[in-house]
Amino acid sequence: MPKRSSFLYFFGILILLVFAVVTVLGYDIVTHANVVEKPRPDLPDGIPWNRVPWREFPEDFPWDAVPWERFPSDTDWETLPWTEIPWEKIPESSVDVIPWESVPWEELPEDFPYDSLPWEDVPWEELPETTPWKGVPWEDVPWEELPETTPWKEVPWADVPWKDLPDDTPWSEVPWGQIPWKELPEDYPWAEVPWDDLEHYAWVEPPEHIHMFAADGYCTICKRVRLILRSGSAEAEYAGAPLSAEHFTVEAGFLLPGHTLTAHYASLPLVGSADNVFTVSITDAEGEDVGDRYVVELHFGMLTLAHRKLTITTGSAEKTYDGATLTAHSFEESGLAAGDRIDISYTGAQTARGTSDNTATVRIFNAENVDVTQNYEIDLRFGTLSVN
Repeated sequence: MPKRSSFLYFFGILILLVFAVVTVLGYDIVTHANVVEKPRPDLPDGIPWNRVPWREFPEDFPWDAVPWERFPSDTDWETLPWTEIPWEKIPESSVDVIPWESVPWEELPEDFPYDSLPWEDVPWEELPETTPWKGVPWEDVPWEELPETTPWKEVPWADVPWKDLPDDTPWSEVPWGQIPWKELPEDYPWAEVPWDDLEHYAWVEPPEHIHMFAADGYCTICKRVRLILRSGSAEAEYAGAPLSAEHFTVEAGFLLPGHTLTAHYASLPLVGSADNVFTVSITDAEGEDVGDRYVVELHFGMLTLAHRKLTITTGSAEKTYDGATLTAHSFEESGLAAGDRIDISYTGAQTARGTSDNTATVRIFNAENVDVTQNYEIDLRFGTLSVN
């Protein structure tokens, strides 16, 4: 009987222990389940986000959880540790609500990690007109690293302070081909665009629509006068001098009172065709250059110079055989232009009895001693050398 009592005693204790363990585990499982299933409570609206001691947070602070959209309008954004925020970790859903217009760009240090800012996600079109654009570090924007999906048309190009950017701005990386030039406003500061720095990149010169002309001929942007000129054309046979056509027509525009336009023309010295290239200079009554008052557009006529026909006949000679070589160093020509000369080298000779051509080669030079042989269509005829 004592043995049975001892057995029952220990069995009862075992049952109690099992019940206790099951009770504890069951409570923990239920509690854990309640924690998982319970929705995360939303943060209250009364949190003074503008007073949070951001700069005192540890390095592993969960920036991706910051509710940017809850920051009040009077937030002192300068107190945010902009240089420490891991922008690359900020989710896209938060980027749209970051107060970009309030970033104290001018006060950020020189070593600020601009490359990490999500430039491609900045909601440019939603930023207010009061955004301090001149403070944006345009020269530090990593243009070449931005994806093709970057909303270029929304970038406030009209507000970029071009002339204030430093000399070492990486101009070659700016997406010039993506700038919606035609959509920029009429008062866009075209004169501030660093065109001189772009000549080796996107453009050789400013795009054609840099100027917008009103009906009165004045550019609504730069207030200069539009002037369209076209040089004359000429076609002629070579006459001993370069071909030129020193005249032009005004297709649009006018000269302001007291101004004089002088044209400087090129010429065509050799046979062929070429544009009648010319340049112009505009001066006032005192002889001062006032070309910057005009937007001059030049169009070129055509110069065409044709061959001149020239006939050259070498002389003839005849004699009875005497053992000496017979030559005839003379010629006749027809068609040589005034001022040009013929340089002839004779190769014909006859010593033995018989007949041969009085051969020769010729070159033509003008009064300046320039070879213009190619301007002629030469018919070279040979006389005869006869030894009886």
